[in-house]
Amino acid sequence: MSINKDEFKEFVKDLIFPLFTGLSILEEDLPIPKNNRDKLVTTYKDKGDIILRLMPEKAAKFVVSIQRSQKFNKSEIELIRRLLKHASEYGLYQVDYKKELVDFIHNKSVAETLSTTADKSILEIINIFMSLSQETYEGHHISYAVAISEEELGNSEIYFKDIIKEDFGKTLTNSIDSLLCLDKNCMLLSHMQIESIEQNSEFKQCYYPLRFEKLANRSLTKKLLVIVLTRDGEILIFKKGNLIFSRRRGIWTYYLHDILIKQMGMIRNQEVKKSIYSTILDASFSKGGACIAVVSNETYLQDLYDKKNFIGNNEDSPLKSKCCYCLTLNSEKALKFNQLSRILRLEFSSMDGAVLLKKNGDIIAIGAIINIKDGEISEGGRTAAARKLAEKGIAVKVSNDGYIRAFKKKDNGSKESFRIA
Repeated sequence: MSINKDEFKEFVKDLIFPLFTGLSILEEDLPIPKNNRDKLVTTYKDKGDIILRLMPEKAAKFVVSIQRSQKFNKSEIELIRRLLKHASEYGLYQVDYKKELVDFIHNKSVAETLSTTADKSILEIINIFMSLSQETYEGHHISYAVAISEEELGNSEIYFKDIIKEDFGKTLTNSIDSLLCLDKNCMLLSHMQIESIEQNSEFKQCYYPLRFEKLANRSLTKKLLVIVLTRDGEILIFKKGNLIFSRRRGIWTYYLHDILIKQMGMIRNQEVKKSIYSTILDASFSKGGACIAVVSNETYLQDLYDKKNFIGNNEDSPLKSKCCYCLTLNSEKALKFNQLSRILRLEFSSMDGAVLLKKNGDIIAIGAIINIKDGEISEGGRTAAARKLAEKGIAVKVSNDGYIRAFKKKDNGSKESFRIA
């Protein structure tokens, strides 16, 4: 192997960083693990922080260390180990066609993370969907959804790969409320239309984009995964009711929802945290954009936003404030943000401007146009507003292309706390 430490750092950035949020490379040189030199990933504790030491191959003479503000869980460490293992196996460090091989390693590692019994079929579906995303049918991009059983074997001799080659096969699902069911070998089992959702206590704790609620719900079934291709060429994978992976703009993201929610540390009410997080997921996949901020003190807003525009029904309140206030009422009592229906939260956040909240979920304003000085706008108005609002709290901005960035208070300014591609 002819790769040095600096070159390996660049491979780590290409191979591992896109799937996870908040990673950084530790510049300090850490010791090579003496007792675990055959392991590509080892943990290192430093003042309570968990750092991962990575090696390009067993018994390498150097390590590259990565860290972040949250601890790594077992599933993340295992995925990173898979990525490095396949990179070494398939000669990633020696080839010139790095982009194609990185894509293959990502796809294979994602499939193996999802299932140990149906990983080959999952990988095949991913590859088929990536190819389909480049095609059109009667002038429209193709959308599709399949459910793969990790255990079931059917009696069919009809192979999904053969179906999708034909024009008729490209119209069999709509990626919203219908899908094809396949066994663990990718053989056809049935077609399913999802007419209703099983709203049980388990599903209420799941995280998924509202647009794909029916498909996420279907994945609650034991040993069943749902894989979706959207007309935008994005791939979403659901398991146990949750969005686990997505591939957007050619980049895979691994969703560890609880870790991301913990980043909203100043909000103590868990239901408020969850409602904000669910809404930014909904906004991201509806491509409408959003900006949601939680501020610690209303008085901070007086220089950023005219108080008369706060949500309410006063004589001098503008029509938008009165309208939004009316829509939040329940038996003449204004609901908190987390008490609103999920679709209304999404529609409020889709307005031009920001949704401003108190830490307890009380709504301060909807569609708030924040006063930003010209010199403070370098990354776009929505990002500038989120950064400014985060100086006294937290703020999350969703771009029209679905990109999510969150900011939180730091000293006299703000800093990015996480991003989701």
